[in-house]
Amino acid sequence: MRRRGTRSTVFLSSHAAVSFRIATSTLSGHATLTPHSRANWIVLGVGGAIASFVATARVLGGMHFISDVVGESGRGIVAGGHHPLAARLRRFQSYR
Repeated sequence: MRRRGTRSTVFLSSHAAVSFRIATSTLSGHATLTPHSRANWIVLGVGGAIASFVATARVLGGMHFISDVVGESGRGIVAGGHHPLAARLRRFQSYR
């Protein structure tokens, strides 16, 4: 846990990464199963709001700097979108 007033060290927020990864993979999986559904927007809104709340709470709680959660949020989005994409590519390659 980061002590208040320390400005010399940076450590990334795994809470932000995990929350954005879950939100992104849930959206990606739902969009794959129901590609033309309007519920995809609801999944995006709810998942994004919860993940943003987790990241904001880490900053406001003094656990991380903004740069910590922004970097890990980006990593979580990339990691969450990667797994379903890889599964789709494997399926596509098997049809060739």
